Amino acid sequence: MDMYVIYLTVVYGTLFLTLCPTTDGQKDRSPVSNLIFRSSYGNSSFVAGNEAVFVCIAHGGVPQPKIKWYIDTEPVKNASQNLYFGVSSVRGTLDVVMYREMDKRPLVCEAHNGVGDPVTVSTTLTVRYPPYVTVRYNSKKKMVVCEAQGNPRIFTFLHWHRTVGNETLPVTSSTKLSDVSWGLPLPEGNLQDTGYYTCSVSNQIGKGSGQKLICPWGPPVFIDTTSNYTAYLESNITISFDFYSSPDVVKYEWRRHGTAFADWDIDTEFTDTNVTLSLRDNSIHVPGRTVSVQLTNVTLDMAGNYSLFLYTKIGQYSKQDFTLLILEEVSWGPPTSTPGPIMLESGPRTGIIVLIIVIIVNVIVCVGIIFWRSRRISKRNANAKIQEGSRERTKFLPGVPDNGSAFPPTPPRRTTSAGRVRPQAAHLGVKGHYAELDFGHIKNKNKGNSVIRKDPPTEYAWIDFSRPSCSPEAS
Repeated sequence: MDMYVIYLTVVYGTLFLTLCPTTDGQKDRSPVSNLIFRSSYGNSSFVAGNEAVFVCIAHGGVPQPKIKWYIDTEPVKNASQNLYFGVSSVRGTLDVVMYREMDKRPLVCEAHNGVGDPVTVSTTLTVRYPPYVTVRYNSKKKMVVCEAQGNPRIFTFLHWHRTVGNETLPVTSSTKLSDVSWGLPLPEGNLQDTGYYTCSVSNQIGKGSGQKLICPWGPPVFIDTTSNYTAYLESNITISFDFYSSPDVVKYEWRRHGTAFADWDIDTEFTDTNVTLSLRDNSIHVPGRTVSVQLTNVTLDMAGNYSLFLYTKIGQYSKQDFTLLILEEVSWGPPTSTPGPIMLESGPRTGIIVLIIVIIVNVIVCVGIIFWRSRRISKRNANAKIQEGSRERTKFLPGVPDNGSAFPPTPPRRTTSAGRVRPQAAHLGVKGHYAELDFGHIKNKNKGNSVIRKDPPTEYAWIDFSRPSCSPEAS
């Protein structure tokens, strides 16, 4: 019985304490009562680039609150934060480097422990920094404008500089537009005024400078001077031009023989590049663009004179003329010759070029024929002189007729009384030597300059062994 009473007492006692909390339990949870904000500088004014320390102290509150920091509504990131827990307070410390972008922005400290609404305290940051300078070009007024921002907003203008290539040129014609802006007029306002313009301004904190590449508006400028492109038949070729334009090109047009056509539009591309501008005082490297078109399997009908027009958004344009030549291989020459391939241009002047080549080849062939005939005639005259000399040397031999020939006429054949053909003998006569040939036997006789023979010869053959003969008619 006693155990049963003890069991009921524990169960109902636990249930009562759970469903009916006491007043002391309510006192254990309470919101933050007070929040104090402090900074390393009493007026919250800092110099850009320096480190600032902020302290936020929360009093009261059960359980202990958490402290968060915000600049505007954005949580502060990458900032060191230390929390110190006291008997009845929590202190949070924020270490952060100040930047000019923080100027005039609120810094918020928030403490919250989950009971009631969060408690916040804020302050407006004041950051002092040297001038931040921007440079721009006003195309309507043809003027370079310099504007400064800073704290304090009391500025002193220092100077302008224009940089072209490796040379820095001072500019003295500055005009004050307001307390925070100055202008540099460009009367011409054309390509020759292109350059890097620098404006320098100072205030109580320090000095600031701004620089910008100023490109006065004008028609596009082609950097390339290529006027002829050459391609072989059925090959590929890329036609490209570098150019500089301010403002940017918004339209282009291909023309062939002065007539617009869109055959290449689908293959035309624009890419960014760097180009070199030649100005009156120096050269300068500036951002430019490249326009290119890729032609594949070119044909003869693509040859001709072309133009590329580039237009800007203000209506100005520039034109680049060029000629596209297509080369093909052709074989030409006389039937007896095998010349190599001749590369001819396909275009309006093809007929003139072919005619010139034909004339040159004919002249070469005629000169060759004349030279060959002159050599033949020279050899024939030389042989005639050799034969004339042979007649002079054989006149002293007996039996040699003076009929203008080195060989006497051949007498008729003779027969014997029996009707048989008499054997004929051949007598060779030379100066100092005489040889008688009678078919199967040869008789050599050396009688000085005399000639001995028994019977009159029937056939004579006089041969001059004094020097060889090169005449083609000699046998």
